[in-house]
Amino acid sequence: MEDHSCHNTLMHYGLHKLRNVTQDANYLFKCVQGWTSQGFRPHAISAQNEPLNSNPTYPTSKLTASQEGQIGTRLRSLLNSNGFSDVEIVGYDHNWSAASSYPIQLMQDAGDAFYGVSFHCYAVSTESLDSKSIDFLVLGKRRLTKFGLGR
Repeated sequence: MEDHSCHNTLMHYGLHKLRNVTQDANYLFKCVQGWTSQGFRPHAISAQNEPLNSNPTYPTSKLTASQEGQIGTRLRSLLNSNGFSDVEIVGYDHNWSAASSYPIQLMQDAGDAFYGVSFHCYAVSTESLDSKSIDFLVLGKRRLTKFGLGR
């Protein structure tokens, strides 16, 4: 049986290699170009699904808020320079459990690149968010309104 663990060029035991930030942004940009060439212009793209997930049983790559911010900033530049300024970038794309830290850091570090953040709503309830986090997560051009959090 083949070993499909995370020992490839993009991952090192589930931790994302910082040197791949430009490659990641270029890859995501080429995805947008490819989809558009096939008649599907995306409304938005996420830098990575579940950036805090590091699971040794299948390929994952833990991505810090700083790394995601760098990818988003580079991707935003590529999109804007090539006629895709209308394509939005959403960050975090993970569970509510770290909503009071990771997405806030991401938006503080690279908020100009991102339209906002997205959440998976199956791991914990929204009650885990404190009022300070909810107030901060009124991000970018839209308010966080999922499950009645918008004000």
